[in-house]
Amino acid sequence: MSEYQFQFDASNRLKVLIETIAKPAANGAKKVKLLYSYYPNGNLWKMDTYFQIVNHNDFELSYSRVYEAYDDKKNPEPAIFSGHFLPGIYLWFNNPTQIRDITPNDNLDYLLRINYTYNSAGYPIRRVQQIEINGIPKPSISYDYVY
Repeated sequence: MSEYQFQFDASNRLKVLIETIAKPAANGAKKVKLLYSYYPNGNLWKMDTYFQIVNHNDFELSYSRVYEAYDDKKNPEPAIFSGHFLPGIYLWFNNPTQIRDITPNDNLDYLLRINYTYNSAGYPIRRVQQIEINGIPKPSISYDYVY
């Protein structure tokens, strides 16, 4: 269905992921490119998502996801890259607490706020997240972790 290319930096961090779609829709994306940028401590700072549409040569920015804040606790969740788990590749070592989606073509401000409850080993046992769209909070969603 798709072919994936992964590019890593010297620190074994994923920098670029390119998906080539085998049978794209007539006016759909034939390629998707994800660019990853990191904070000095190794946590993901930003992920930019680009699409290359059928019959176009250039990639166009669709949106950016900015990881604005993290806690100082251990993150237990493996990173998934376009549906694939890559053992030993991490996007974050701590738990993101504030994530913002920025789109270049509209004025919507999507902000995800996340609060955690931790066990004695410093791992999250409960996550409560709430999306705000243009400053208006939506109902929160809770998750429980089981180890």
